[in-house]
Amino acid sequence: MIYLYICVLLIIKLLCMFNSQIRDFERLQAEKDATNPIFNEYLECIKKHDYSYMMSDDDRVWQSGTKAEKHIQSLIEKMINNGTNVLSLKLRTLTEVQQQFNDVDSNGNDLTHRVIRNWFTKYENK
Repeated sequence: MIYLYICVLLIIKLLCMFNSQIRDFERLQAEKDATNPIFNEYLECIKKHDYSYMMSDDDRVWQSGTKAEKHIQSLIEKMINNGTNVLSLKLRTLTEVQQQFNDVDSNGNDLTHRVIRNWFTKYENK
């Protein structure tokens, strides 16, 4: 019985240490992001992006949206190539950009978040 108690205590201690390391990593990543000009440009772009451009009948809107999306994807690639964690960047993006549409799928994602998740699929499968 005492061994079980000791094992439980060790597991709890390890989980606490792991949780602390995750918080430290997230804090350091946030500090690094705040001083990164590419990340700041990325934040600006994702906040003003028209996530429904592909549904427009106006060719100018479609071309502008396509160009903006390619620029966002190039910023993502630059950051990931410079060592930014893919999952952290994806989660930060989903946090920064709120869902804007009512077309929620079975996973709870609207068009906005489906577009964002699609930007990261090629990096997650590596």
